[in-house]
Amino acid sequence: MHTFFRVSRWALLWVLIWGFAVGPVLASESQEAAGEIEFLAKAYGVRVHYVFSHRDFFPRMWRDKAGYVHGQQASLNQVQQALPIIREFMDAYPPDVITQHLTDIFLLGRLEMMGHSIGGTYYSMWLYVLVSPHLSQATVLSTLHHEFSSLLMKSHPFPKEQWEQTNAPGWKYAGGSRNMIEKIESQGKAHNSLSHELFSRGFLVSYGQSCVEDDFNVYAGWLFTRRRELDTLASQYPRIRQKRDLCVEFFKSVSPDFEFKN
Repeated sequence: MHTFFRVSRWALLWVLIWGFAVGPVLASESQEAAGEIEFLAKAYGVRVHYVFSHRDFFPRMWRDKAGYVHGQQASLNQVQQALPIIREFMDAYPPDVITQHLTDIFLLGRLEMMGHSIGGTYYSMWLYVLVSPHLSQATVLSTLHHEFSSLLMKSHPFPKEQWEQTNAPGWKYAGGSRNMIEKIESQGKAHNSLSHELFSRGFLVSYGQSCVEDDFNVYAGWLFTRRRELDTLASQYPRIRQKRDLCVEFFKSVSPDFEFKN
């Protein structure tokens, strides 16, 4: 009894010391994040959220479907690392494209939809992005472009028929993200695996075979973050060249102020 009390007393003392030492650091980091978030709101008109709440993060139509969507709090450290990436992402677009199509970005430490872990999604004028120690900054940046391209696709005429015509005659998409994810996982493959066979059929990664939207999303992510690789593949594979060109033309139809350097 006496030994237990003594250990507990020292444990309590350590907690208090740790709290006094770490508390101000966390408060400082939180203030820095708040300052950057305030800047993004003023400069770009986009609100960034990271204090997770199921009710506040997700629209009611998602919440009303039992088990449809789940999320978890992102660490403050990961949020801080993501904020400059968000600024880089928005700087890639003409200002009016951001203000007309995006109002909120939600950062999460874990995101699940329909029982599958995902890196991002969208709703209306909102983006949801996973920030995790397991994801590189390049991946987070690509995800932002990937999901934002869907918001643009929903708001502007997209050359769907032309896109589908670049695929081999008679070839059909899997019918949606969930179908493709389950197919890839059942085969034990990675979502982002690369292969000559895929490239020759006009796909950058396996996930692009899900549907036209997902295929375009992948191309949009590469166009903004892996342009050199995309152009190299386009020079080797005709179907990739056709889809890349359609992707560029679409963005230019959204705004003539887009500049894609060769």
